[in-house]
Amino acid sequence: MNNAVKLGDASDNRKRQVITLFDNLVTLNELLTMMPFSRAAVHRWVKRGMPHEKIRGRLFFDPREVAIWLKRT
Repeated sequence: MNNAVKLGDASDNRKRQVITLFDNLVTLNELLTMMPFSRAAVHRWVKRGMPHEKIRGRLFFDPREVAIWLKRT
């Protein structure tokens, strides 16, 4: 019985970790409202290595990582 509780707790922790990983991500449209550049520029930069995640064919970005990447390029 205690093992079942521990497994449930571990599962809840993993779910929280996954949610936390994606908390900072924004869609391409959201990124475009935050920063003054075009959709075409973002697509070019993604091809050049701009940090992003592709989930089910959609692009997601962490705005902090994008800002750091832009300063370095």
